[in-house]
Amino acid sequence: MLLQRIMRNQAQNHNIENDHNIVIVNNHQVARLGLIRLINQNKGLKICAEATQLTQALYVIAKTCPDLVIVSIALESSKNIELIRSITQLYPDLPVLAISMHDEPFCVESALEAGANGYITKREAPEKIAIAIRKILDGQIYISDTIVAGILQNWSSQKNLKKYLAFY
Repeated sequence: MLLQRIMRNQAQNHNIENDHNIVIVNNHQVARLGLIRLINQNKGLKICAEATQLTQALYVIAKTCPDLVIVSIALESSKNIELIRSITQLYPDLPVLAISMHDEPFCVESALEAGANGYITKREAPEKIAIAIRKILDGQIYISDTIVAGILQNWSSQKNLKKYLAFY
């Protein structure tokens, strides 16, 4: 752990441009290339590596010592949730942003419980991705506004239902 933290600090100190290095893990080439292009357009953010699967991702992370990892989440597989869990266990100081086309609460909860520092949907405006990255790099948690609104609406509905049922 200490050696990994030292390596990451050395990699950051040698980065003359002060770019934040980011690894993307996504098995869909078109989505991955789109994210790379989108993120690289933002000053101070740079994709330093990409991966399509769990073992490749762990190798790339160890080799590049990124400042953040973006992991795509799919409903069909729990492998990327396991990847988030592995990243946070191996690199506790390395933030992870989960990105998905799914906004179901259990997907969000699974990613956050595994150790993700944020969750954003692929339906968000492109500039929101850079905002999410920067907030997470600043040590904050980021969850898409649409997801937060849905969670609050669901919570409010359940709370009102409980009040109604308690009345009778």
